[in-house]
Amino acid sequence: MRRKIVIALASALGLVIAAGTVLVYGASQPVSAPYPEVSADRSEHGIARGRVLFEGTCAQCHRAPGSTRVAGAPLSEVPAFLGEFHSRNLTRHPTAGIGGFTDREIARLLRYGVARDGHASLMPTYGFSDDDLAAVLGFLRSDDPLFEADGTETPPSRPSLVGRVLVRAGLPDPATRPVRGMRAPPRGPSVEYGRYLAHDVFDCAGCHTPGYDPDKTNGGDLLRGGFEFVGADGAPVRSPNLTAHASGLAEWTSADLGRALRDGLKPDGTAVRPPMPLFRGLGDDEVEALFVYLRSVPALEGEVPAAQPVRTPRPSDARAPEQLFVELGCPGCHAPGARHHAQLEQARGEDPEALARWIQHPETFQPGTPMPSYGSLLSDADALALARWVSEGASRTQ
Repeated sequence: MRRKIVIALASALGLVIAAGTVLVYGASQPVSAPYPEVSADRSEHGIARGRVLFEGTCAQCHRAPGSTRVAGAPLSEVPAFLGEFHSRNLTRHPTAGIGGFTDREIARLLRYGVARDGHASLMPTYGFSDDDLAAVLGFLRSDDPLFEADGTETPPSRPSLVGRVLVRAGLPDPATRPVRGMRAPPRGPSVEYGRYLAHDVFDCAGCHTPGYDPDKTNGGDLLRGGFEFVGADGAPVRSPNLTAHASGLAEWTSADLGRALRDGLKPDGTAVRPPMPLFRGLGDDEVEALFVYLRSVPALEGEVPAAQPVRTPRPSDARAPEQLFVELGCPGCHAPGARHHAQLEQARGEDPEALARWIQHPETFQPGTPMPSYGSLLSDADALALARWVSEGASRTQ
C-alpha cells in the first residue's frame, strides 16, 4: 500500500512538472500576429482625440509621479505574485524610447499585445477602432512635451511564471481583431458606444471585474468590483462595484459619474483612489454613453461598495486644514509610501496662493494630471488654508 501511495505521488508530481514545463515553454515562445494596416493620424482632430485616449489608458502607467514626460515608471500596484513590472519609456528618444519604432510596430503592440521582438508583451491590449488607434499613434508622434526625448533606460519587467502564463493566455486571437476595418459604434449616448468605451478603450470592465480569467468580462461577475491591486502600504486595494445595485452606482447620476471620471471626485466629495486614472477630455456624450451602458448590465451586489452621494453640502467654515486633508482623501495619494508622497514634500515652502490655485484646478497647469480638481468643493479661503498648511510642512505627519 505504501509503495502504491509513493508511486501515485511520484506520478502526480511528474504531471505537475510536465505541465509547468509546457506552460513555461509556451509563455516564452514568439507570438504570430499581423501588423495592423493603420498609420498615425497627425491631423489636429486626430491628435486631440489621441490625447484623450492616451491620458485615459497610457499616461497613468508610463509617467512617473512628478515627471513631465512619459519616460516609464515602476508599477507598484501590481500584485507581487505576478512579478515585478516597469512600464517602458514612450518618449521620442531613438533607443531608450520609441523614436525608432514604426507605426505598425506600435499598432501591433496595442492591438495584439506583441512586442517589437515578436514575443508577448506584458502590456494590456486594446480593441481600439482603426480611427482611434490612428489617433493614439498621431498623439504619440506629436510634439507634445510628454514625448520630449528622454534617455532614461527603464529596467526590464520580471514576471513570475504565473504572470507570464496569464499574459500569454490573455492575448487576443488575431482572427477576432483584423488588420484593418475595426470600427466603433457611432459616437453618442448609446449603450453600444458606452460598451465600446468600457471594454475596448478604457478597460473599465477588466479592472472592475474580479479575477484573472482572460474571459472574465463575459461572465456573471461583470463590473461587480473586487479586482485586487496593491495599495501604498502594501495592503490590498480592490475596485468598487460599478453596477446599478445599491452597493454600486444605483444612486449615482450621470453628472456624478462625469465628475468622478473627469475631476477625480466621488459623489461623497472624496478623491478617486489610485490606480484609477482620470479621463479629463471625455465629452458629455461619452460620459452619458458610459452611464447608460453601466445601467444596462445586470445589477450585482459587490463586496466593495461604491461611494454614495452626499446631497447636502458640508459646512466649510468648521474644518481645519488637517481635517480637510483627510476628508478629501488626500492621504491615498500623498501619505508616506504612497505614489505621490514626494510631491507633497516638494510643496513645502512653496507660495501658498499658487498652491491653492493648483489644488482647485491642477488641470490648468498640467493637462492630464492625475491630481483631482477640488475647485467645486473648496472655497478660495479653504483652499488657501489647506495650501498654507501644506507649505508649512504640517502635512508631513499625515
